[in-house]
Amino acid sequence: MEIFLSCSTFLGYGRDVLEDAVEEYLGSNAEVTGGGAGNRGWNVDIDVVRELDECELRDFCRFLIGFGVAPHALLELYSEGGPKRRLVIGEFSGLGSSE
Repeated sequence: MEIFLSCSTFLGYGRDVLEDAVEEYLGSNAEVTGGGAGNRGWNVDIDVVRELDECELRDFCRFLIGFGVAPHALLELYSEGGPKRRLVIGEFSGLGSSE
């Protein structure tokens, strides 16, 4: 499973801090494989060894919000043999709005 986290709002700290926290949160099941930043926002690319279930995805979204990622940030999920899925982390987690 590949997860692409992106947001158009300034993060407020170095993206590398978030990348390290994501790897620590997901443990040996995941690795940050890339990322970037520019005038349109920032992104972090994550390769996850196995599919995350709905509860794990919700908890991950809550972790991201708790770590200061804006609730309107997006998670794009890709998996082998499955369609792309797009989640607004605040809406999916129940902790924020997309506004």
